[in-house]
Amino acid sequence: MAVKLKVVISLFIIFAVVGILLFYPKTQSLTGNITAPIGSFFKNLSGKVGKPGLTKGTNILDISIKNVDPQSLGDIQLQSNWEDFEVEMNYDVISISDTTIALEESDVNIKIKGFSGIVSFFKNGNMKIEGKAGVVKINSMEISKPNMNLIIVGKPLNYEIRNIKKDKLLFSSISGSLKSSQLTGGMLELSGDRLELFNFDGNIIEKNGSVSISGQVSRMKLNNLDISRT
Repeated sequence: MAVKLKVVISLFIIFAVVGILLFYPKTQSLTGNITAPIGSFFKNLSGKVGKPGLTKGTNILDISIKNVDPQSLGDIQLQSNWEDFEVEMNYDVISISDTTIALEESDVNIKIKGFSGIVSFFKNGNMKIEGKAGVVKINSMEISKPNMNLIIVGKPLNYEIRNIKKDKLLFSSISGSLKSSQLTGGMLELSGDRLELFNFDGNIIEKNGSVSISGQVSRMKLNNLDISRT
C-alpha cells in the first residue's frame, strides 16, 4: 500500500511540473533561447560544408613535348589572343591591304603589332597568318595603318606563341618526346601518333625548325585511348 502511494505521489509531481511548464507565461521566451543556438549551429555548419558542385575536381596535367616536327602541327588553327607577334620565316606570300609585296630575299623577320586574326599550320610545315594589324615591319621596312588586312604564308623558322587557350588541340600525326609526371613512366616517345590535348593552356615555340609544346591540360588521348592518370 505504501509503495502504491509513493507511485501516485511521484506521478502527481511529474504532471504538476509539466503543467507549470506548459502554462507558464515565459515558456515561449525560454524555448526561444534554447533553440536559437541549435539553429545557429546548423546554419554555421552548412556554411562551412558548402554547396555540392562547387568543389573543383578537374585534374590538371603538366605536359611538355619536345623535338616536334613542324609538320606535326598540320591543320591546327589558333585564334589570336595576343597583340604582338614576331616570326622569322622563308616566305611565299605577303599581302598587306590587298597589295602583294615582293622582296629580293625570301628569309624575312616579320613583326606585327595590333594583330587580330588566325594563325594556321599546314602539313607541309607552312604557317599562314591572316587577320588585321596596325603595324607590320618586314626586316627594315615598316608599314603603319589602322586595321590593315594581312595575309602572310611561309615556312617558319623561329616564333613564340604564348598563352594559348584551346578546348581541344588535335595532332593527327605527331612525333616527339611527351613528358608528364602524371604519366606512368613519366615519358612517352611519339612517332606518327594521334594526340588529343583537352583544355590546353600553354605555349607553342619553334626554334631553328624544332617545335616544343608546353603547358597544362585536363586530359590526354593517344590513338583514341585516354592516357591521363588520375
